[in-house]
Order: sequence, then structure tokens, then C-alpha cells
Amino acid sequence: MARNRYYDGPPSDHFDGIRFFNPGQASTDRGLSDMLRWKLGGRAAKWPASVLTVPAIPEARVDGLASRWSAMPRC
Repeated sequence: MARNRYYDGPPSDHFDGIRFFNPGQASTDRGLSDMLRWKLGGRAAKWPASVLTVPAIPEARVDGLASRWSAMPRC
């Protein structure tokens, strides 16, 4: 198996060290011809003109919780 030069950890049930996958399902590897057939095939779904959404309005105050802000950058 080819090694991933960017990852040196152990494989998992969804990652073999090279790529992520869904266990128990067929491989989703495709080639350039498959991509071109998909993109140029003309079977793309139409985007809706609009989507109805209900905005969430947060509570004005939540007692018992605190939030701390830090000026230190995350690395």
C-alpha cells in the first residue's frame, strides 16, 4: 500500500492511512472520464429560486454559563 506522506498515525475503521471510506459500501473511486460524464451529462438538479428558512433567535441571557475571549492566536 502506498504511504500518505502527510499522515503518520494509525488507520481506523473509516480511514486506511491513505483515504477515507464508508465501511461495507462499494468504493467511490472514479476517474477523469467519470467526472467529465457527470459534469457534462446535463443531469444536474435545478437549484431552487429560494429556500424558506426560519431564523433562530438566541436567548438574551443564559444564566450559569460564561464565555471567555482571548487575544492569543490559536496555533
